[in-house]
Order: sequence, then C-alpha cells, then structure tokens
Amino acid sequence: MIDFVSEIMDLVDEFLRQYEEREGPFRNALEKGLVVSFVLGCIRQDTEEIWDALGQSPTFRGVSPRAIYEESSGEGLSEENELLSEIRERHWLEV
Repeated sequence: MIDFVSEIMDLVDEFLRQYEEREGPFRNALEKGLVVSFVLGCIRQDTEEIWDALGQSPTFRGVSPRAIYEESSGEGLSEENELLSEIRERHWLEV
C-alpha cells in the first residue's frame, strides 16, 4: 500500500523548524500542537484542491477520481499506534 505519512511528517517538521526560526520557540505543547494542526489542515486543503482540479479534466469524463479512490482504497494507510509512535518521536505532542 502506498503511504506518504513520513513525507508529510517531514514537511511539517520543516515548517516547524522555519516557524521557530522566525517566531522563536513554542511557548508550550498546545501552541506547537495547534501549529501542527494548522499545517495539516493547509496540506489537506491543498490536496483537495488538486484533486478537484484533476476531476475537472476531460480524461475522467465526469467521473470523480476521488470517488474512484474511495471505492478502491479499502483500509486505512497507517495504523493509529504507528502514527502515535511517530508523533511521539518527533516531539509534536505529548502522547
């Protein structure tokens, strides 16, 4: 199964590093968690916009590529415990 969790987490880590360079250290875990949540929301919105644009292509002839994916994807891409472990290792939140 294709999985981009590590790449997305690396992208968030890079954003956090640049954010701290500009704004200074996070005041607490909540502030850092809120920034992580904001970045993930931005990534999700960008991904959905790309998906919507892809769906407007004549190639798909009015069939939603998102619907095709959802019908064929089956199970989730990562186990929750693996994600919590990765979040803990990156010190994003206290879990």
